[in-house]
Amino acid sequence: MDAIPADCITLPEAVAARAKITSDYELEREFDDYVSQGPVWQTRSGKHYMCREFAIRELHRRLCDGSIEPYIKDPKSGELVRIPQGAWRNHPLWCQTIRGGVVHATAGDRMQDFNGRSVFLKRSVVEKDITDALRRKPASMIAACQAWLEALLRASPGARPKPKHQLREEAKVKFRVTWREFDECWKVANQAVPESTWRRPGAPKKS
Repeated sequence: MDAIPADCITLPEAVAARAKITSDYELEREFDDYVSQGPVWQTRSGKHYMCREFAIRELHRRLCDGSIEPYIKDPKSGELVRIPQGAWRNHPLWCQTIRGGVVHATAGDRMQDFNGRSVFLKRSVVEKDITDALRRKPASMIAACQAWLEALLRASPGARPKPKHQLREEAKVKFRVTWREFDECWKVANQAVPESTWRRPGAPKKS
């Protein structure tokens, strides 16, 4: 593998960084509610695997749309040379390339000229992409949080399964909502289920 330039990171490093910030909402959107796929996906190792798979797909999308530019080192000059954006779109072994960090190309592949070369990304660009991902909070994420709370309320309107603060922490992980956003979802969900007693103070009732 080629030496990593000081201002760059490898594809696997970019995948690992993106996987760390992947939310449950993103997994559910990408994999059609991963929780329903069975207990294996609810384990720590199972979730880690799915976060990594999501990060690989997300990085491929960024490479294809040009928002993250990949480079290889010119073997003669040592200078970074950009891989053309279009080369990724029809690259049949893109998953292997991203996983291993080295171009895997077949005959007729536009990536063939870079076969066997290590791929590098600008560290600052990857860090900005991760920052942008953390800031993105589509209305659907908040709506998903509210729907989740409503479903819990309807399932058990007279007995809160967990203290509010525990539900809030769970929602922050699942939907990346803020404290204030959760409280607004809590308010609206309780209004949607007027028979609910969840708003009453005190510990959850034992069923």
